[in-house]
Amino acid sequence: MITDDSIDWDVHTQRALNARKDLFCFVADDKVLGAEKSDDPVYLNAAYIMPLLKASANAAKEGIQMQSRPWKLRYPGDFRHLAEKARDLFANVIGAPTSTISVIPSVAYAVATVVNHIRDRITKGDCILLLHDQYTSNALAWQRLAEEKGARVEFVNRETSDESNREWTAAVVEAVKKFSPILTSIPAACHWCDGSNINLAEVSKACRSLSGLLFVDGTQSVGVVPFDLEQVQPDYVAVSGYKWLCCPYGLAFMYVAEKHHNSGPLEMHGLVRKNGGFMSDGSYDVKELYNIRANDYIEGARRYDSGQNNNFVTLTMAIAGLEQVLEWQRDDDVRKHIEPLMEYLCERVSSVGIVVPPRNSRSPHIVGLRFPRGSQKACARELACLAQELKNRNIFVSIRGDSIRVSLHIWTTKSDIDRLYYALADFIAQP
Repeated sequence: MITDDSIDWDVHTQRALNARKDLFCFVADDKVLGAEKSDDPVYLNAAYIMPLLKASANAAKEGIQMQSRPWKLRYPGDFRHLAEKARDLFANVIGAPTSTISVIPSVAYAVATVVNHIRDRITKGDCILLLHDQYTSNALAWQRLAEEKGARVEFVNRETSDESNREWTAAVVEAVKKFSPILTSIPAACHWCDGSNINLAEVSKACRSLSGLLFVDGTQSVGVVPFDLEQVQPDYVAVSGYKWLCCPYGLAFMYVAEKHHNSGPLEMHGLVRKNGGFMSDGSYDVKELYNIRANDYIEGARRYDSGQNNNFVTLTMAIAGLEQVLEWQRDDDVRKHIEPLMEYLCERVSSVGIVVPPRNSRSPHIVGLRFPRGSQKACARELACLAQELKNRNIFVSIRGDSIRVSLHIWTTKSDIDRLYYALADFIAQP
């Protein structure tokens, strides 16, 4: 339980305000926020998209300058070094060798790449295992592959016959043992709709015992929740950058275990080949441009890079974001800041009848708040009304299914939680 005596809320609030002022481009009425005001936007939606860092905004200007003077760009060096820097930083975030990371545009791209890898391994009757309500970019391509190969997709549902919810971990491990899936594709730490947590190490252990592949979508946790690569031993990990990695939209990263480095890439372009037709001085040997050699891919996961990934603006911004994430990660700054806030939030809203998950099944950064089953307020129409009412009060969360998804970060204050609480209490009191 969080009490006013157990934490110095003044110090806690000042830390958040300093982050708003010093780190983020929080803007209201064209003025940078430096002190908390009653009409400030309450952004409790980090799981939707991360606000822009000042460092990333400044870095974007550097990227623009690079392309403003194209005569100074040298090929291939200037078309590789930013991607290499971002690759190395992301590798540090998850504790992986740089050679196992590819730079790509989205999780969907990663899934398409893996589909390309395993298509010939999938046979009629095989099973691919997913979570119920899993995000589309990590579901639709698996469904299409299963249909194409006469395989099947099984969705794990944690709801029991008496309408109570069990732990995701137990539900997934049970399904792995029951269906022996050739591939299990799940989030890294929690479900994207409500933050209900998953013990990925336990799931991985079950998959490995049956020689199944494990694809992990780390989008909603990597960058804020520690990821133990050595313990999990996944085959693939994909992470969109625009959420907890503080990267711009349109950039993602994929980890590929070394045993999968012999497959071909999704795209055929020169930068993933040892000799793509360009010479050391940047000129082209035209005779080599179309000389397709079966095994001429560069070593490691770089062969799975998307074409034109060395975007001067996007990657300079991403580098700044990843550097900030690593700085926070070094001392676990974000988790230390949001942990008492999450406890305070759950205590406050539960006092007015909102259902919160038990402490041992929720994540430190995302929580799904629900109205009781059967309540008039739990219907989709009422939830849509709630979302609009919160926006009218300058409070921003996400409605995901029957869940009011609240996600916290280093800029969140106790006052933010109070404003959400009073808005929810007023909504509940309405006839």
